[in-house]
Amino acid sequence: MNPERQLWLIEGLPGSGKSTTSDFLCTSARDNGWAAKWWLEELKDHPVLPVTLKMSARDIQFPRLYVKSFEDFLLRETGILILDGAALQSTVRYLYANAAPTSVIEQYIDEWTEAVRPYSPKMMMLTIPDPFEHYANFVRHLRGAEWTSKLIRYVESTPLAMVRQWSGFDGFVAFWSEYQATCLNILSKLPISVLSIEASPATASGLSSEIRTFFGLP
Repeated sequence: MNPERQLWLIEGLPGSGKSTTSDFLCTSARDNGWAAKWWLEELKDHPVLPVTLKMSARDIQFPRLYVKSFEDFLLRETGILILDGAALQSTVRYLYANAAPTSVIEQYIDEWTEAVRPYSPKMMMLTIPDPFEHYANFVRHLRGAEWTSKLIRYVESTPLAMVRQWSGFDGFVAFWSEYQATCLNILSKLPISVLSIEASPATASGLSSEIRTFFGLP
């Protein structure tokens, strides 16, 4: 265990509140006098997934290259390191979308786990019990039609959606529902600290006592 670094990882579907929660965590950690940094998943100059690496997502070597990039990041940085979407959304989701075999996803998870284990990783998964309800009656109104349409187009362009013939809003929901189930199955086997908590409007308004306790915040 390296006492100079702690790794806090926030995962969940698009619109589940990953970035909002990460921001709250970073602010709370700093308010407690801890050195903390947070990196947004969509950063173009992301320290773990730069554009050049992202462009190779369909390469057979992508999982291994990503683990190496993660290792390099952890060696460079100190303090509490907060990443949203960096463990699953930026990797498992790519592999899943490209219809990678389960064995490839499992191998990535095994190698990634060994790489991060020395840095006291804690992962929180914001779960959505009913993705259709969440996207149809909450996120679509919150983020707008353009945001939803962009994600629908992304889903339709993936090899997995083409194989499954997923299209439109129903295909979009099917894609993210299955992806979430894949993530939850992975988390049930991870040998690191994991908290699965239901995403809701209340989650986006602050940190619950359960979340604060999990991350050791007063």
